[in-house]
Amino acid sequence: MARFSSNETGAGVLSQTPYVGPVLYEPIGTKSQVAVAGCFLVGLAAPFYIRAGVLLYFSDLIFTFVAIYAVLSKLKSPKFWVKPLRVLLFTLGLTLLSYLATDLIKGTPYDNMLRGLGRTLFLGISILGLFFIVRNHASRLCAYVGGFAIGQAACFAILGSPNVGNTDNWKFGYATPVTLIMVLAAGRLYLRSLRLAVGALGSLIVIYLFFDFRNAALSLTAVAIALIYRKGRAANLKSLRGPLLLTVAIGIAGFYAFTYASTSGEYSRRRTGSNVARYVGLINSLHSIAKQPILGRGSWMSDAENDVNYKTLYWKLTGKRFYGVIGESQDFGAHSQILSAWYEGGILAPIFFGVLFWQAVQLLLYARKRPIDAIYPLAIYVLVDGLWNILLSPFSGEHRHQLTTFVIMVVLLATEKQLSKMMNERKTTAYAFGTQTWQRYRRGSNSPIS
Repeated sequence: MARFSSNETGAGVLSQTPYVGPVLYEPIGTKSQVAVAGCFLVGLAAPFYIRAGVLLYFSDLIFTFVAIYAVLSKLKSPKFWVKPLRVLLFTLGLTLLSYLATDLIKGTPYDNMLRGLGRTLFLGISILGLFFIVRNHASRLCAYVGGFAIGQAACFAILGSPNVGNTDNWKFGYATPVTLIMVLAAGRLYLRSLRLAVGALGSLIVIYLFFDFRNAALSLTAVAIALIYRKGRAANLKSLRGPLLLTVAIGIAGFYAFTYASTSGEYSRRRTGSNVARYVGLINSLHSIAKQPILGRGSWMSDAENDVNYKTLYWKLTGKRFYGVIGESQDFGAHSQILSAWYEGGILAPIFFGVLFWQAVQLLLYARKRPIDAIYPLAIYVLVDGLWNILLSPFSGEHRHQLTTFVIMVVLLATEKQLSKMMNERKTTAYAFGTQTWQRYRRGSNSPIS
């Protein structure tokens, strides 16, 4: 994994590359090819669903069996239970217990309690199941994501959207599959040409801006900027990286403003409704959390006072009445996973999202120095999109696939970061040892190093 090289002084010095590639890649062979194909097939089947009283994805069934097998076969294997995975599963367990305690104390209706607990429980099962089949191999995760993209497009074409209220076929149907395929392709295109990769991403960003798909456009923009930044770093253009990024940022901001204004007539009503709903939900949830900071409202629950506050504020901002289903927190709560968890489950419920958010931010900083490979664009996209969802997307079953992939990406990169740090510490020690030995050798000293 690391190799010695001789310099002009003759000291044995380890190479200074702070990257542990093998943690994310496995040798090419029949066994690895079967594993990659299996991950692709699991991703292909994951988006399909059935309605049996509740919405049940095929991934829930697959990962349930895989997670049970993982626990039985790897319970005493410390190599499998890496620290990033243990931390996130532990905090998710605290979230589940917080929901359970809140529902029992508040007397949440049985059906709502099952929906809330099932949402969190299946998230944990999906995380454990996907990590078991992916392990520490980026090729398997890329295969799963590619299969999921194709499967989601096929599922939408055959079964339609799992949310019967979705009417935008592009945004809620085909946009995510196209985005994932483009991000995976960007990793390969970059190896040939930065212009090809950024050009492909830029064309999709333009489309998303005109179709008002803001979070995808933002995430793809982050990927393009990261590739440009890393290209300048690799070419040692330190004096040009700052002005170049500033120019790119100004250009992107100007184009965002232009497309926002040019599409105001067609999408202004939907955009305004979305912005107002997010703002009202945020204010209403913060008000409710301030009144009950320890104990939440219960899974999928609201109350008459909360509903009235939401509708009153919505009317003041828009001059229109809000027609929502009284009693469901997804209508009157925050459009935010971390605030939704606190609003429904109490003070311990958002711990999982808080830890996940912090780890993702740390890994984005780590990505500034990480060498670019085939998974790099996917990693940046998943991290930025995951951060957006924690802050600005609801904690719903529909986001479980995205959230699961987000968690696994965090686990893989955090594991790689830890091993890279260990390698650097060993290289520093080896460098000091080699230099000291050479100096003693030149002095004719054969005494051991103290």
